[in-house]
Amino acid sequence: MSYRERLIREHAERLREGVYDGAPEAVAAFANYMLEQGTLGDGVTSLKANMTVADLVEAYLNSGAAQLELSAWARVVAEDAQEDAEMRMAG
Repeated sequence: MSYRERLIREHAERLREGVYDGAPEAVAAFANYMLEQGTLGDGVTSLKANMTVADLVEAYLNSGAAQLELSAWARVVAEDAQEDAEMRMAG
């Protein structure tokens, strides 16, 4: 595995862990992606007045498709971040 690939994998893993750990920035970023995809709220069986975006993400994480979608999202975000870093260094 190349150094670049290792950086991407490590970043993607931190993003996934952040979402699962409830890190506000990671949850918000994944929630925005879910909103764009139309999946925010999937996995919620009943809404409560005091539910937060974090609650909606947590409910989704307990659904079957969440693992693959979260991993794919984290990979794309990590690749984009790596490309941005490389462009700044070349700059």
